[in-house]
Amino acid sequence: ALGGFHSLFLDRLNKLWSCGSGAASGFASSESDQSVICIPRAVTDTKVFKCKILQIAAGMFHNMVLLENGSLVTWGMGLNGRLGDNKTKSVLSPQLLMLQKGFSLTALKKGVGADLVDDSEKSVEVAESQSDDDIKGVMVKKSREDTCEKSPWEIKALACGSLHSCALTVGGQLYVWGCNVNGQLGLGRSTDHMYVWVPRRLVIGTRVIKEIC
Repeated sequence: ALGGFHSLFLDRLNKLWSCGSGAASGFASSESDQSVICIPRAVTDTKVFKCKILQIAAGMFHNMVLLENGSLVTWGMGLNGRLGDNKTKSVLSPQLLMLQKGFSLTALKKGVGADLVDDSEKSVEVAESQSDDDIKGVMVKKSREDTCEKSPWEIKALACGSLHSCALTVGGQLYVWGCNVNGQLGLGRSTDHMYVWVPRRLVIGTRVIKEIC
């Protein structure tokens, strides 16, 4: 996966490697650190990468990794909402993007946030206070239990653009976040949609089968 100033590699032993500069390299000591990693180094974070890596993607200044349990790992520059963690601060090492607990399939069928999943997906656990459009219950967990548990938000594919990101769920639903100044998220051009800080569902009137940025 090739970013703007960094690269990610996945080897046959399912080990992740990185080279380049900036927060997205995974080796910066601070947001302003522009040290250049000229030879690929292993990105080792056993607390986050407990499951097999299925897919990697690199944006201009950020990365996403899809794990076997359907969960998502992000890190890099946090501006424009591209990390999906509702923060602007850069993340210098891999972080697990998870949904908060407390939301069941029963609640979905009653109409609370019912646009988040369909019946072909597992139940998504989010806070009941969220709106129909946003996944506001996103939280970052820097550690996991020893077992590779199934993610409540089952993703099957992901992609990074320069300033935005998207994820496709097993139910064929597409979620987008990041910069939308040029309409790249497909959410319209209203001021509320210029920057999307947490994953928001994009409905295009048909079932999505693949996305590439």
